[in-house]
Amino acid sequence: MVETVLVTSEAGLAVVTLSRPGKRNALSTALLAELASKLSGPAMAQARAVVLRGAGGCFSAGADLAEPDGTAKDLEMGEAIARAAGALRDLASPVVAAIEGPCMGGAVELALACDLRIASQTALFEIPAVRLGILYRPQAFAEMAATLPADTLVRLALLGERIDAPEARQAGLVSVVVPPGQARAEAVRRLGGVPGPESAAVTMTKRLLRDIALGRFDAASWANSWRELLSSPGRTAALARHRHRGSTGPDEPGGSSALAPPGLSPSTWQAPLAELPPDVAQVLLARGARQVNLYRALSSSPEVVRAWLGYLWSLRDDCVATPRLLRELVILRTAVRHASPYEWHHHRLMAAELGEEKLAAVADWRDRGVFDEGERTALELADAICDGEVPGHMAREVAERFGDRGLVELAVTAATYVMVPRVLSALGVEIEPAAAS
Repeated sequence: MVETVLVTSEAGLAVVTLSRPGKRNALSTALLAELASKLSGPAMAQARAVVLRGAGGCFSAGADLAEPDGTAKDLEMGEAIARAAGALRDLASPVVAAIEGPCMGGAVELALACDLRIASQTALFEIPAVRLGILYRPQAFAEMAATLPADTLVRLALLGERIDAPEARQAGLVSVVVPPGQARAEAVRRLGGVPGPESAAVTMTKRLLRDIALGRFDAASWANSWRELLSSPGRTAALARHRHRGSTGPDEPGGSSALAPPGLSPSTWQAPLAELPPDVAQVLLARGARQVNLYRALSSSPEVVRAWLGYLWSLRDDCVATPRLLRELVILRTAVRHASPYEWHHHRLMAAELGEEKLAAVADWRDRGVFDEGERTALELADAICDGEVPGHMAREVAERFGDRGLVELAVTAATYVMVPRVLSALGVEIEPAAAS
């Protein structure tokens, strides 16, 4: 059976994608059942937070109109949407809807079941139920009323208005509006500082906010919960980690957030650090390069370490259409996006000529005015590749600026260094103390 809901992992987040692009991600009962099932699966329990999105530049066109038959059987569709929305609300971790393009009918209910909504400028919101002769599920409107201003709900439910992204922000439907194609990246960025799934503070704060919104806040009960959390082992450990970071100082340019989110952590198993093959060690010596832990971990398979270094050195030294420092900037951006201190520290040294101001701005480059147009174009491409989707207009812009050859060089560089942190994590490779300092 073809999957209509895809779950991928990115920097410790679960990215849930509604995937019926040929149908504009219309909500069939099968898709909704798959969504509810996957939201209760193990991937969600292990994620720091969740991003909900649609494939192909469209969040969802709403209920699949091929299914309703105009009878009471249509209740099944409403109930399926309710179960999926309930599964979103019941997640212990924060959920952000990343909305591109149309978000219609039942998809609005799903988006409002999320904790936060980020929309691109292409987003449109509409509940056309009254025009279809339908009384939308009453409980759904009651739940929406806990999130939306009364006049916004009237515009959606009674007038059936179509609300674009700027209006949606003013109307309280969404919190943030970003350029086209950037909703997912912005959602990932904003979730960067969320602690891991073991954090009771996150779970309880989400429940508290929900209780307040639904008018079921119990002051005495929450006072007890507050006292219990204050003396919990988890809070003690979190304070210790925070104090340790404060005493040692941030390692990364721009403060401790420069490499948020925590993301990929080393596996409990660690590959042995083997001796490099003599020919590889000799080449490293000739290049003035160090025998870093990654090379030693790969050296258990001499063929792999030779192929690895040959490929990466060629990528670094033999590309001629783009400056090496520009490719290093792309690598640093992928290190930030995929939370790889190992790659950040090593490539920060290689990119030192960029200057401290630019190095410090890599984490939040969109908000900093230190990069030129070519650098911003390359960073846009790096973000798109980290997100797994490169819009056609972006690829054309990169090719116009750097040529087809430059597009290939930058794209392959970014894609390669999306892969490297996963190898580091899979082999449990730790950064060398000298590199970290």
